[in-house]
Amino acid sequence: MATIELEDQTSLDRDLVIDLQTALHTGIEVPQACLETHPTLENHQAIMLTLPQDFMMTSDASDQDGEIIFVADNSGSMDDKMVNLKSAMRFFISGIPDNRRFNIYRFGSECAPMWSRSRRMNDATQREAMTYVEREFAANLGGTDLLPALRQIFNASRSDHSMDVIVLTDGQVWWAHQTIEFVTEKRRWSNGSVRFFSLGIGGAVSHELVEGIAKAGGGFAEVITLASNDGWEDRVVAILKAAITIHVDISSLRMELEWEGGGGDYVAESPKFRQSPADISTINPFQRCRIFLLFDSGEACPQLNNIILKARGPHGVSITKMVQPKRLRQPDSTIHKLAAQALLGDLEHGEGMLHGNNTPHSVDSARDRVIQDEGAALGCKWSLVSKYTSLYAVEDDVAALNEGTELEIEIADELDEPLFLHRGAANQAASRLPAIEIPKNDSDDSETTTTSSIHRPRSPSPNPDSYMAMGANRNRRTSNGFIPPSAYAAEQYSYSQHQQQYSYAQVSSYSSTSSPYVIPPTLDHRYACASALSTPLLQHGAVPKTADQLEAEELVRDLLKFQKSNGRFVFGNFETLKSTLGPSFMEVVVRLRAKHHDFDTVVTIDMVALLEEQFQDCQELWVLITRKATAFINQCALGHTRQELEQEASRSLKSISPVLEDLKSAKRALVEVMELEFAPVS
Repeated sequence: MATIELEDQTSLDRDLVIDLQTALHTGIEVPQACLETHPTLENHQAIMLTLPQDFMMTSDASDQDGEIIFVADNSGSMDDKMVNLKSAMRFFISGIPDNRRFNIYRFGSECAPMWSRSRRMNDATQREAMTYVEREFAANLGGTDLLPALRQIFNASRSDHSMDVIVLTDGQVWWAHQTIEFVTEKRRWSNGSVRFFSLGIGGAVSHELVEGIAKAGGGFAEVITLASNDGWEDRVVAILKAAITIHVDISSLRMELEWEGGGGDYVAESPKFRQSPADISTINPFQRCRIFLLFDSGEACPQLNNIILKARGPHGVSITKMVQPKRLRQPDSTIHKLAAQALLGDLEHGEGMLHGNNTPHSVDSARDRVIQDEGAALGCKWSLVSKYTSLYAVEDDVAALNEGTELEIEIADELDEPLFLHRGAANQAASRLPAIEIPKNDSDDSETTTTSSIHRPRSPSPNPDSYMAMGANRNRRTSNGFIPPSAYAAEQYSYSQHQQQYSYAQVSSYSSTSSPYVIPPTLDHRYACASALSTPLLQHGAVPKTADQLEAEELVRDLLKFQKSNGRFVFGNFETLKSTLGPSFMEVVVRLRAKHHDFDTVVTIDMVALLEEQFQDCQELWVLITRKATAFINQCALGHTRQELEQEASRSLKSISPVLEDLKSAKRALVEVMELEFAPVS
């Protein structure tokens, strides 16, 4: 068990993200189906099917009919992120498969496309796109209005091919709900041929928008909170890598169970079971997901041989995946309870099997009673807490008033005490708020507040930060989707210049019908753009990169200008190659050149081997670089010579010193030579 402790006086004013990275023994994650038998309940079994991300996906770099659109936020708030954005865009442009249509849109208060229509990737369009990013990308488009940009994209696109739209933004946007509805409509209208991916940058980004776009659009989303740090180009590469996979119509996904004695087909009467999620077409193919099957009817089950997943790929081609279940050696109830908890979660969020349109109880009240009974039965049978089984007691009314229980509470002056504030972001600017009323016009987020005695602080609180970052992620679940929060209307408050700080000696208590948080009004403009002071855990959540890692990433960035659109590397001559990668690597190329005459082919083979051998720490940066290079090598028709060249390149690179050390040594030698040349003659 791991324990995380925050420093004293730390307040959680934003999402606390814990990222657990596990290393697989084989290096490749495979689907697993664990079948558990209950130790005491007869004929009770449960299955937990774990599907790794991209399980139903395969690379589709050969598909030339697809279109990739990058929609980049160029609003005023992107000013401090523009250098990183330009660097990330270079990786994006370089990673697009050769001959694939693409386009780039800048958006803010208005939208500006690079071209009126998408063009195919080649050397000329690659250079043009690189120049466009370098010259035109700037934080000069005002506010953040994404919806008109998306509408313009679809007005200019063709409807007879697949499309992948990648959205990058760093803040709150106008019409978030309408934007998500637009994405949902286009996804449904295209029958899965249109996908949306989103990348949120910074602590003020709208989680509702970023995650909502990805969920509704059939892609995935990432939020990078430490936006000021270098090195989020790899996340753009990861999203592009997903965008160039084949388009699987997840709405066609279905699951079949192959039982013993069925001859590969269903048995005469398949055992009854309950499933979570009820509709497996709602799973996200780009995220690891779990499907639970609970056999708790008491009927005997034959042996389960295979779980078969089927979906429809491009051009109607069927995709079939098979998973063989593993029966756990010892009977247990863990998976049973996990399955029951998942079923309860589906019922609570309106996603259970009983919520379908084909339920026998079409009348809402009758269906609600059935759902209530189902939830109560699951909770009681498996001893799980839920809204269907959690009870509370109410004291009976008494005839006489309890006069002896009256309490005297001193009401603090509203100008001196931060009433109605709770711990976290709301308490950070307590001394500047004369009074805050909880808005009463939002029925979905109604709160009642009780406050205990408030005393003077022991230490000052951190500077205020954006309240929207705290509120944007409330009500979220840790499943594929989330419940989008509703936000209060922004109101402007003026703050007292009195800088005394206050904190609670006793925590204020809140009760809410839907949310444990109170979303305070927007900060005054003097503090809205203030730099955030996060906790050490949040601020240093990512492991700092070493100097060697940063140098390696910088070298990979420098290699982009030498790779052409078809994947080959062109250095022109040995001198350029030597100055870029050092004399040792040049010698490797010279030795391999003796076995094959084409300089570019030899360099490309050596480059793939170099990145795989010496730059594993930044693999996420160069994964598409080597993929395009490998595609070029495949087209060279080298036959058996290819394997010989690749083996020789790998052996040679193992025998030389690291390229980064070689470059450092060459630089030191050059400095020494220059010092000798300009040294005074005695």
